[in-house]
Amino acid sequence: MRAQEIFFIFFLISLITAKATDVDPISQKVLPKPKNYTYGTENFVITDPCIIQYKPLGQKIPSQVYEIIDFYKTKIFQQQQSCQQQKRKLLTKIDTIQQQKQQHQQQQIIFEINIKDTNITTSKSKEDEKYTLKLVNSTYWSLDADKYVGFLRGIETYSQLIEKNQTSGQFFIQNLPIQIDDMPDYFYRGLMIDTSRHFFSVKSILDTIDSMLYNKLNFLHWHITDADSFPFPLKSFPNITTFGSLSSYQQYTFDDVQKIITYGILKGVQIIPEIDSPGHTLSWGKSQQFQNITLNCGGYQGQLDPSLDQTYEALKGILEDMKDQFSNSDFVHFGGDEVDEQCWDQRVTIKQFMEQKKISTYSQLQDYYRFEQKKLWRNISKKPVIYWANDNINVQEDDIIQWWGYSNSIANILKGKKIRLYCLIMINFIQMWVMVIVTEEVMEQCIIGMLYIHLILKLKGLKIKYQELQVVFGAK
Repeated sequence: MRAQEIFFIFFLISLITAKATDVDPISQKVLPKPKNYTYGTENFVITDPCIIQYKPLGQKIPSQVYEIIDFYKTKIFQQQQSCQQQKRKLLTKIDTIQQQKQQHQQQQIIFEINIKDTNITTSKSKEDEKYTLKLVNSTYWSLDADKYVGFLRGIETYSQLIEKNQTSGQFFIQNLPIQIDDMPDYFYRGLMIDTSRHFFSVKSILDTIDSMLYNKLNFLHWHITDADSFPFPLKSFPNITTFGSLSSYQQYTFDDVQKIITYGILKGVQIIPEIDSPGHTLSWGKSQQFQNITLNCGGYQGQLDPSLDQTYEALKGILEDMKDQFSNSDFVHFGGDEVDEQCWDQRVTIKQFMEQKKISTYSQLQDYYRFEQKKLWRNISKKPVIYWANDNINVQEDDIIQWWGYSNSIANILKGKKIRLYCLIMINFIQMWVMVIVTEEVMEQCIIGMLYIHLILKLKGLKIKYQELQVVFGAK
């Protein structure tokens, strides 16, 4: 990590710490800060986590709801045994079953959970994530949500309100009664992982999804391939994976991909796959079948030859695999950044191809490749496509552009068109690329946060103004 990055992070932390005493007890505990809330002055000690009776309302409650409740009970209270197991032990200590029932009834807290639409899906709008949490008193709590993802956001907030006395070991909640009405300000709140340069085990990715759940992030941008390796499994051309991966142990199976997608949905995180091209593609050409489609040159190691039919043969197969394996994703990412145009000077056949097609510049050649790529995709799917920002490329109005955050490049990218933009910050932590990305169509506001995979830097409340946008550290 560079020295200036370390200084920048600790500078932010010091500023935020200095302001921590000025905030109210809810915003001190709940991240991100809820939109609307009220609180009282009563403190309540939870003598036994088993007195909390979680009661989902409705006729058909999906098993995933109970799975999440159990997940949070373990996360909050570190219970090694279920409440049923603990009850069986109590039977040996209480004279009669009736006495035990009476004792339990005197202490229990009813926690009603009402989810209007219990379909297990990720958010399609920021309204899907709204919830109302009420911790009324020592006997009644409730959580109301329109959608499953709203339930996830609400139960995470609930978990953040419960504290533990490190001396006595007792759990407690301060400032009852509490009511929180919340929803995100921004629909897309995401994290990027790069499993090509640095292979992540499936467990690491699942742990990352848990970290996203705790921070109420809802999109995992999976940069799954690059010049370094191609760990993505293919039915179309399996040898691309076999020869393009770092090793036989550093590639994903079809079951791995589905496990990650399914786990993401369970935790309210949608996976956006990225297969980067035409740059960053050296790994595509390591099999004998496709060894001619890439040129090994330039600072980004490997670039597709847009003049070859075989390039589009490989591309078509990869896109079909992408569509089939990520059928639950609302977006796909085609990369498209850091193309070394001079790399194409290596092949005379590319120049001949450009003459035949009346392509006069390498930027126009990139446009040609992107048009052919988009045409292949539109033949198999209508899902929106995300690209990295590139000043030299013409974009279409149905494109979504992931913007690097340089304000002077906005006009060059948009070229007068109405296109959705994502803004991001990228920091290199020990050779691991990590990004937090938040989007809003109105570009006057752009949220930037920083998240290290297993070390969450909870930055909030600090606002800095720039010429063209307002930057807020810590997603709202």
